[in-house]
Amino acid sequence: MRKFLGTALVLVVIIGAVGLFRGWFQITTNSESERTKIEMTIDREKLKQDTDRLKGSVQEFSDKVNSNTDDAPIGNSGNR
Repeated sequence: MRKFLGTALVLVVIIGAVGLFRGWFQITTNSESERTKIEMTIDREKLKQDTDRLKGSVQEFSDKVNSNTDDAPIGNSGNR
């Protein structure tokens, strides 16, 4: 259970760091007297654009790998 929680925490930190870098999330603070207000804004459009682009890249890579394996000879003919 500890390993699972540790892995989940690492994934959340990585996604958060990438999200801040890519502009998916924006965190702002506003200090008024003794209170501090923290707001997190999520840019859904930017997030959707990046995920769609990632899906397209993965699909292209998958198609490329599949086309290369279709052309490859089957078996171990002459490679001794």
